[in-house]
Amino acid sequence: MIRNRILRILALLLSGFMAIFHSCAPVKKPIPVVMESFFTDTLAINTQPGNSTLLYGLLQAMPASFLSLLKNPDAYRMQIIYTQIDRDGANKPYFKHHYFNVTDQYTYPASTVKLPAAVLALEKMNQLAIDGLTLYTPMFTDPLRPAEKPVYDDASSKTGKPSIAHYIKKILLVSDNDAHNRLYEFLGQASFNKRLHDLGLTQSQMTHRLSIALTEQENRTTNPVWFMDANGKTIY
Repeated sequence: MIRNRILRILALLLSGFMAIFHSCAPVKKPIPVVMESFFTDTLAINTQPGNSTLLYGLLQAMPASFLSLLKNPDAYRMQIIYTQIDRDGANKPYFKHHYFNVTDQYTYPASTVKLPAAVLALEKMNQLAIDGLTLYTPMFTDPLRPAEKPVYDDASSKTGKPSIAHYIKKILLVSDNDAHNRLYEFLGQASFNKRLHDLGLTQSQMTHRLSIALTEQENRTTNPVWFMDANGKTIY
């Protein structure tokens, strides 16, 4: 019973991932099913992996939901990557990757870009190390183009003001596109990409905001952002 419950939970998670990893680009034929048993310290993928027996078994276990996917993987242009995280006695994480129908064709990452935006925003705040500047310090954004409005308030925030902490909360709870765009502007496109590449994600590129139609140059240019303390003093 417990195993069946786990299968159902994982299958539901997979159905959510399907929407994230759906690609509009044509893909190559799926590669044969193989057993994966490797652990690595990084998430770098340098070769095309085989289909995981774990993912394949989960999809097979719920034919009503996934049989059509298994029969026509190319038609759905689906790629799934699931990473199992284990920790040793020293709490060091180890990653075991599972793949289904992963090819070397480009796949639009959709909302998965929001996680690195949140992580790198936290990292930048720590590196700034400015007295009085915290994740909860109100963060204000000025307009850059005539059609834009300034962001000085946030009705969904407990304080009524936007902040790094609240933007991350909105990203993780409701996958808010605007919250991601504010962090994108806080990081800056060039710095965002440079840090990803420094971390080994050299095939990743963050090239635009979400849900806003802008030119390449407009996406390279980010809005003025500043942080203000409770006394109205600009501290960054």
